[in-house]
Parts: sequence; C-alpha cells; structure tokens
Amino acid sequence: MEPVPPAVHEPGTAATERKSVAEMLGETLREAGVLVGVFMPLDLALQGHGLTLDWGLVILILPSALLTGGLVLERWRTQ
Repeated sequence: MEPVPPAVHEPGTAATERKSVAEMLGETLREAGVLVGVFMPLDLALQGHGLTLDWGLVILILPSALLTGGLVLERWRTQ
C-alpha cells in the first residue's frame, strides 16, 4: 500500500482563498433573486391566491432587481 502524500495548500487555492464582503454580498443577492423567483409563485399557489397582475409584477420585478443588484455589485468589485 502506497503512502498518501500530504495535502498541500498553495496560495490561491480553494482552501486558502478568502472571499471579499462585496463578492459574498453579490452572490447572496443573486441567490436570493433566484429563490424569490422560484418559491414566491409556489407559495402563492399553495396559499390559494390567484396570480393577479400585481403579484405577477412583484414576481418579475423583485427577483430581477435582486439579480441585477448582485451582478452590478460583482462587476463593480472586479473593476
């Protein structure tokens, strides 16, 4: 049986890489946008509410704003 070499942590690898606050916030906003876009209509359907124009606009605008905010923040961070 061959010995297993020890794990080497080089700078820039996933084990030592630290994310900035802006990067984490951008990821959080994008994920929140996806979750709201997926689960808000499902929640409304399970509660028995019909999909009205008002809720339809909220379902389109809120996730879009969260996704856009996350993308803008990530783009701003990389510049």
